Amino acid sequence: MRADPILRPSYDAMPAATHIKPSLPETNYFSQQLEIHVARAVYGEVSAKEALRVVKENTRREAERFKNQMGL
Repeated sequence: MRADPILRPSYDAMPAATHIKPSLPETNYFSQQLEIHVARAVYGEVSAKEALRVVKENTRREAERFKNQMGL
């Protein structure tokens, strides 16, 4: 992360940052997915384990899509 020119500003800000979400491209997507799928687990539509698995897979796929779009 330190060597990546795109992520370097986030890396530099980390020591001073407390109680905030990191400013990474997939952070907002992850937060939305987490909210959606945890709610599904709370309402008994899926297990907690399945909800987290879906969040992980969806976020991984979105991160890959972003990397490909940016040519990284």
